Amino acid sequence: MENTTMAIPPSAATSRRTPRAQDGFGLIELLMATVVIAFVLVGFAMIFGTASRESVKSANKTDAQQLATARMEKVRLLDYAQIGTVSGNPPGIIPAVEFVGDYTVVTKVSYVDDPAAGGYNTYRDYKRVKITVIVTQSGKTIAVEETKIAPPTGPLTDKGVLKLTVLEAGPNSTLAGVTVQLSGVSGGTRTDETDQNGQVVFADLPPNPSPAAQYVITASKPGYIVDPADVAPMPNALVRIAATSVVERVIHLSKPLGVKVTLRNASGGTLFTAPTQVQIATQDGLTWGQQPVSGGTYTGPTFGSLPIVASKSYIFSANVKIGTTFYFGKSVSYTAPVNGTNASSLNVPPIVMTPYSAASTVGTVTITVVRNGVPVTGAIVRLLGGPVPIFMVASTPATGTVIFKAPVGTGYTVQVTDPKSGNSGATTFYTSVNALTTVPVVL
Repeated sequence: MENTTMAIPPSAATSRRTPRAQDGFGLIELLMATVVIAFVLVGFAMIFGTASRESVKSANKTDAQQLATARMEKVRLLDYAQIGTVSGNPPGIIPAVEFVGDYTVVTKVSYVDDPAAGGYNTYRDYKRVKITVIVTQSGKTIAVEETKIAPPTGPLTDKGVLKLTVLEAGPNSTLAGVTVQLSGVSGGTRTDETDQNGQVVFADLPPNPSPAAQYVITASKPGYIVDPADVAPMPNALVRIAATSVVERVIHLSKPLGVKVTLRNASGGTLFTAPTQVQIATQDGLTWGQQPVSGGTYTGPTFGSLPIVASKSYIFSANVKIGTTFYFGKSVSYTAPVNGTNASSLNVPPIVMTPYSAASTVGTVTITVVRNGVPVTGAIVRLLGGPVPIFMVASTPATGTVIFKAPVGTGYTVQVTDPKSGNSGATTFYTSVNALTTVPVVL
């Protein structure tokens, strides 16, 4: 039997060993190609997207700049007296904020102080106008236009100026960002904010047409209270302006503080729990208040209607009649802390209540306040001292008369303040209180 072998053509053998040489791209190559193309397309998309966004930004900026320029041209066409924002400082007819399409237009007008050497300083030599265009949705500023405008006839000297400084009570540091309103007399209300030095200047103020007409200062800032001594009708919040005058005022704001008051019995030191009216007044005699206390203690952010101002000094006392017995609290002094971070610093020293059960030991004190023979309304009358010693306070009604019940004894002082006039009036010393005591006070 012959051993035969079939010969395989070289071409056929080669074809079997390399089958993929004739099948085109495989799956891996296809995936790699897809990834490369995707990267290329993403790159193109990013380029075109960026270009598109930059084009939109450029168009927005152009539109905003044109809007600011157009608004400024309108301002330049106004009379000088009209250049100001509505209820602004200076006042005028320009809206402080406008919404135009996708934009918010903010206009700020301020006086510029550029006095001539040796001349009267009007604080209003010309006006600075700043127009800012903001994208409403994003809050981004994209255009600003600013200019200065001089008065047509030069600075005038027929008006007055108010320079106001706002301090934070406690640290006694200047306070920026306080909204200040000036109202009254004429021209409506002006509104401005204190600068980084805590100052704001109201210039070009018409003089008061009469002694009774006054400008009224109102200040506010979130998170702060205004010292009641700087709130109308207190004299520091009222301003009289004369031609060429420059009036300077300082007002105080304070972080709100709390206070804790405790009443105790004279014997044993236990809590005096009967409902009692507790009185408070500032040591300067300008403001006062009262607060009912039950259970022997009171804790609150204010005392009656009177807020507690940082670093300010107060006097507290109390009195109540239970049956036929009068209880008089020994007056205590208290100075509020710079801040309220230390809770114990808000504690007023205890007010010790002393009983007076015999009718003969309690007298009636009648105090009448007059000026030029006319009863004074709204005067603050304080009775201090005596054997306890006590402190009582009240405001005079239309009759000008207040009546107190007090322990019979010596060493009393009557103090009267008329906040409306800013005159502390008379301080009269009396050596005794009898069953019926009359004290005339002439301011």
